[in-house]
Amino acid sequence: MPISKEKFSNLITEISGRNDLLELRHDYIQWLFPNYFRSMFNPDSCPLTTEEAKLFRNCRELAMLQIQAYKLMYAFFGLLLDTQTGAVSRADDYEIRMNATLVPDGHNRLRIWRILTNMHNVGFASFAFQLVDFLTVAASELDFRSQEPFTSRLATYGRYASREQRLQNYCLVEEETDLETSVVLKGEYERGMIR
Repeated sequence: MPISKEKFSNLITEISGRNDLLELRHDYIQWLFPNYFRSMFNPDSCPLTTEEAKLFRNCRELAMLQIQAYKLMYAFFGLLLDTQTGAVSRADDYEIRMNATLVPDGHNRLRIWRILTNMHNVGFASFAFQLVDFLTVAASELDFRSQEPFTSRLATYGRYASREQRLQNYCLVEEETDLETSVVLKGEYERGMIR
């Protein structure tokens, strides 16, 4: 496992609600959102294996820990996550948090790509699609600097005509979609575009 259930839970507890720590620390994101490739930014983290990805899908306890990690990062970005449906909404501090985290071009946008890739890899693709839909609207509403690269990469996730089609296609070819998404994003990892 990239991280044990106990360490995963302890890490969430340690950094939960500590936006200053979430902003300044760079070693937690790879552990909470494992992906199929070794991180270029944290050599101590381990890549996710396909067997481990299946564990996240089949173990309720692991899935619930992963959802806690999503909620933690959503709060960091000023977002709320409906853990039943994956729907995204604005938190009370939405504008403050978005202006502090995603409006400036920087490492937090790289974190978004890691989170989205993780969602696909461990069985939460429907959450990823809803986050992309939300961020696409947010990017057009807020004054995102260097917006074009961010919105272009968001469009990578919109390759199906509608969200319903994307979800249907994902469910029909779950594992191929996970691996296909990872292969597409591997080039972004290699260019340092995903943390």
